Amino acid sequence: IGHNPGIHNIVTYLINPSDKKPYLKLIQSYPTGAITRINFNIKKWSKINYQIGFLLDFTTPKMLQKECN
Repeated sequence: IGHNPGIHNIVTYLINPSDKKPYLKLIQSYPTGAITRINFNIKKWSKINYQIGFLLDFTTPKMLQKECN
């Protein structure tokens, strides 16, 4: 949980780059209320490092609104 630009910076720092559509959308913009789920294949938090995480999900309020309509 955090605020921009810090949350966008840390998420893009931690996620391993990919050509997946959610990743490409995430690096372009991180709107207010967005949620990102990241998987870290580690046993200790101290092992978190640059681009070690894998993007599981990136959801924006606009995406949720489309699903509800």
